[in-house]
Amino acid sequence: MIQTEEQRLIDGCRRLDRRAQERLFGLYHNYVLSIASRYADSEAQARDILQDAFVKMFRQLDQYNDQSAFKWWLRRIVINTAIDHWRSRMQNPVRADVASNETMYAGIEPEALDQLNTEDLLKLVQQLPDSYRIVFSLHVVEGFTHEEIAERLGITVGSSKSNLFKAKARLQVWIKEYSL
Repeated sequence: MIQTEEQRLIDGCRRLDRRAQERLFGLYHNYVLSIASRYADSEAQARDILQDAFVKMFRQLDQYNDQSAFKWWLRRIVINTAIDHWRSRMQNPVRADVASNETMYAGIEPEALDQLNTEDLLKLVQQLPDSYRIVFSLHVVEGFTHEEIAERLGITVGSSKSNLFKAKARLQVWIKEYSL
């Protein structure tokens, strides 16, 4: 069977080959950083998540099943690392009644979003409080259900929904302000 470059690098990393580790890091650096940035409130925090995720990945590489896509396995490690970072910073999860805020914010005109590029939108997401940002990223970007988020973060489904609602509401206000 013919091995791909990725498979050769993974095998090399399993043998603790430093060059293979450096090349695998270089190959997936931007991918991991893009995921970490969605969960971090700063570039420095995203780099911390990146660093920790790669350390975990190298330590757990023997658990990787060569039959599945490496990229998706690594993605899961990055997300779990971001959740671990969030847990370490979390004092008390934000819990509130969504119904009391339902009419607080008006809808945003679609043209406002057209004025934002991806980098600007990421910066706005990074400004969200930790609990809003992580729920927003898990639900909107990664596609997790509120039940899955609640289980992973150790919060209630209602808290997950509330945090998502509040994240979207804040982003709407900021996007509207940005477009003025």
